[in-house]
Amino acid sequence: MSKEILAAIDVGTTKICCVVGAVVHDSLGQLGLRILGSSVTPSRGIRRGVVMDVPEVTTAIGQVLEGAEKAAGLRITSAYVGIAGSHITTTNSAGISPIDSRHGVTGADMQRALEAAQAVSLPASREVIHVIARRWKVDEHTDIQQPLGMSGHRLEVDAHIVSGTTSAINNLAQCVLEHGIDIDELVLEPLASGEAVLTPEERYMGVAMADWGGGTTDLAFFRGNGLWHTEVL
Repeated sequence: MSKEILAAIDVGTTKICCVVGAVVHDSLGQLGLRILGSSVTPSRGIRRGVVMDVPEVTTAIGQVLEGAEKAAGLRITSAYVGIAGSHITTTNSAGISPIDSRHGVTGADMQRALEAAQAVSLPASREVIHVIARRWKVDEHTDIQQPLGMSGHRLEVDAHIVSGTTSAINNLAQCVLEHGIDIDELVLEPLASGEAVLTPEERYMGVAMADWGGGTTDLAFFRGNGLWHTEVL
């Protein structure tokens, strides 16, 4: 699907939603999203955010995709898919990368630090969904939100690691892939909710967000414009 057209699917315990939007630019060049169509259908085969009946969930997703495509007047070929549920767990981890002092911190340095933070010990039945930087440190300078371009010798990241059970992730993915839809990314639902309803000022000052669903309650804590902690109850 065109990069200018985005679709998202939210598979919840009581309902399944799909929305399609077009990326737009205002007169100042700021990015926005114009909603083209959406659809909602009752959820079946989900318990506490986890797929318990693959055929039932696959059928329900097919119905919501059909409704969203009809409303938007286009074919959905890929989508971002929300994930939550009782199988989600989180932990924090640190990662380190050396810095070439001639060039300062680069995007590659930041990626290496995040990859080092991701090297946490997980059971074979679990896999990482997100590695999210909470804050950065360059040499002795701490609580940095954006280290790109800073001079130094050592880059360290304090990262928030979100993981889920491989079986739950694969079952959800199977229900979507069955319709020929590519998954652009699995997105933790409290993270998506925070991006949707919180302002940058609220996230920077520190805020707790709760999203009460039909089967689970999603919590996200933001501080210094970064995601500090998430939990699915």
